[in-house]
Formats: sequence, structure tokens, C-alpha cells
Amino acid sequence: MELRTSRWEVRPLGLAHLSSSFFDDPSLFPEGSIHFDHVLSMRNLEHEWHEAKRPSL
Repeated sequence: MELRTSRWEVRPLGLAHLSSSFFDDPSLFPEGSIHFDHVLSMRNLEHEWHEAKRPSL
């Protein structure tokens, strides 16, 4: 998916706990290989979602 918006406005967001069924899977990501670094929040932005084209390899 591709997010399209005419302007960006983000703010830092505090986070007490983070979990992900994808990134917490040790068969995909060995323990210690993924590190959370920040959270950003976007609110009240006019936007559209579009199907993204796959890059050619």
C-alpha cells in the first residue's frame, strides 16, 4: 500500500509497551535483531491509500 497526502505533520508519541506478531517471530527475526527506536503520530490529515506497484528485480 502507498499512502498519499499533500502534507505531512507528525508528532512524537510516548509508548510504554510494544509487541508485534510479525516482528516477535523468532523464526523470522532472531532474538535481539529487531530494536524499537521511536513512534510518530499523524492525525487529521487528508490522505488516500493506493495499491503500490511491486519493484522489478
